[in-house]
Amino acid sequence: MALPIEDFKFDILNELLALDKDGRPDRVIEDKAVEYIIKLIHPVSFSADEDIYFYHNGVYKEGGEDLIRQILNKGLLPFRNAYNDPVISIKQSNEIIEKIRYLCMDERKNFDTDLAIINMKNGLYNWQTSEFKEHDANYKSLLQIPIIYDVNADCPIHREVLNEIVPEKYYGLVLEYFAYLLYRSYNIQSCLLLYGPGGTGKSVFLDMMRNFIGEENCTNYSLQSLTTKHFSIYRLYNKMLNECGDLDNSAINNTGVFKQITGRDMLAGERKFLDPIYFINFAKCVFSTNECPPIKDNSTGFYRRIIILLFTRKYKQEEYDYERLEKLKSEEELSGLFNMVIKLLPELINRAYLKDAPTPEETQKLYGALSDPLMLFSRDCIFEDPSSYGIFKATLYQEYCKICNKFKQIPLHMNDFNKELLKLAPYLKTGQKMNKQLQKKQSSWIGVSLTHLYD
Repeated sequence: MALPIEDFKFDILNELLALDKDGRPDRVIEDKAVEYIIKLIHPVSFSADEDIYFYHNGVYKEGGEDLIRQILNKGLLPFRNAYNDPVISIKQSNEIIEKIRYLCMDERKNFDTDLAIINMKNGLYNWQTSEFKEHDANYKSLLQIPIIYDVNADCPIHREVLNEIVPEKYYGLVLEYFAYLLYRSYNIQSCLLLYGPGGTGKSVFLDMMRNFIGEENCTNYSLQSLTTKHFSIYRLYNKMLNECGDLDNSAINNTGVFKQITGRDMLAGERKFLDPIYFINFAKCVFSTNECPPIKDNSTGFYRRIIILLFTRKYKQEEYDYERLEKLKSEEELSGLFNMVIKLLPELINRAYLKDAPTPEETQKLYGALSDPLMLFSRDCIFEDPSSYGIFKATLYQEYCKICNKFKQIPLHMNDFNKELLKLAPYLKTGQKMNKQLQKKQSSWIGVSLTHLYD
């Protein structure tokens, strides 16, 4: 990231110099330099080992050490002492930086303390009162979304695209979730799982969220990575969105970390060569996949945290309107999207749940169908029934195919279906049953009945 030194207006720093007896520059007065830098960039440090933050355009940013060096070099470079040496040395620059570091110590808990305030590009918006104020260095903030507040802005293209790609029954829920991204707590323990084949708009949806929140406020770890990558937890610190655009199909054996992340538990963010940061996560999780990974967790505690959105509208290549998608990034559209969703936030937080969210039982059944439709079929759609005369194998296979079609899955070949079904339902027995229409016996499964749960 390029340092914004040009945005800090300062003259040649001759007032920081001590002069020799002949009135020539002799040395830098460190205390004056420290005082000057503090007034100019409002530096903040959190520990002796970390970088210094500086205040710029309404938000505190990393890179303060390099910025201080640039200011000192640019402001003092023209000056030479009687021996034609620079008036400031690298050693003295380091000493000034260290003095600033220890004078400006603060705690992370003192930043972004008001959950009602959203730091925007042009000011501070209070979603509880709808009040908008100018930026103020006294309100310490490490987070800023890349949106200009404009009360008159609209977002017709966002509405149009969302109506195309999001299931109609979840349209209102999706708008609430956009609003929820702006809330720096995880009171509602829900994440989104976007499911569907390629070309159905999942990436467009993620792009919308990323543009809305800002790249710098996002991270991208999968469910699997959150439990296996050593420093992944720390990367969630002070982020508003964790999105993964390609969740792979490797099994998820441990969901404990995921439950902690979405459960307002205190997390220890391990950092390389630094002390861990202890924090409560508020980065909302949104994952995307076209193949749900197996999960070894059948608890309500897991499935009540997942909301599956089925993306089923397949776009043809000629239907892509890249110009329209590019307009989603425009200042007017993003400001309008903010206006559309922010009014939903007060009621959402007061209600403490998302409208039209499925029950954990519904989610578990749907996830089972998407990750293993045959397992779902054997568990929920058939049952052992000694009194039954049996079901034609072809009929049972057709019922299985209906389940696959319902959940947009590719069914197994009939021979493979029969082999795998027998493993899952060992009570099945092969027999013959008379087909009255065809007037002949056909291969059948004996001692089984259908439930038709998913009709």
